[in-house]
Amino acid sequence: MPVRILIAAIGLLLLAPVGLSAGAGAVGIAVGPEPIYAAFSLLKSGKLTTRQCGAYTVTRGTYRGRSTSPDPRLAGAVTYTGRFVFTRGGTTGVASGTMTLKDTRGRTRMKSTVSGVLTQSSVVNGLVSGTLNLPAALLLANVTMVYDDELGFAAVRLGLESGANSAVAYPAVPKC
Repeated sequence: MPVRILIAAIGLLLLAPVGLSAGAGAVGIAVGPEPIYAAFSLLKSGKLTTRQCGAYTVTRGTYRGRSTSPDPRLAGAVTYTGRFVFTRGGTTGVASGTMTLKDTRGRTRMKSTVSGVLTQSSVVNGLVSGTLNLPAALLLANVTMVYDDELGFAAVRLGLESGANSAVAYPAVPKC
């Protein structure tokens, strides 16, 4: 009889982690990194501002759109406020900005920064880094933003590219 109790106890100990991890997934608690992705279009909101800053041309703007994703933290109204820095007359540079996403109830589901390499005067390949809410998680994703020639519209793929990589070395952009 004691051998049967020992075997039953060992069986329960071996099965407990499986039950706990299944339960953690059921309530939305991540047990490790989870793939996440979204696709959306952004339209310029208001006018872009462009100015010369030393050897650079700096363009700033705000864009808005609607994101589609199977994960509700990446589905909703997106706002991107960005800065595009080119060498004067060049087609390569850097892009940076902030991206937020709110759900249909107005709750902030994503808050992040964007940093990327700008090529062909209109393609940004970079990283989105920030936080997700409801449930909470950190976010680190590859992003590709393809703009039209006037930087008025962008098609965005977050976490969907297979790793289109670019790199540039550039002198510090002056504060202006």
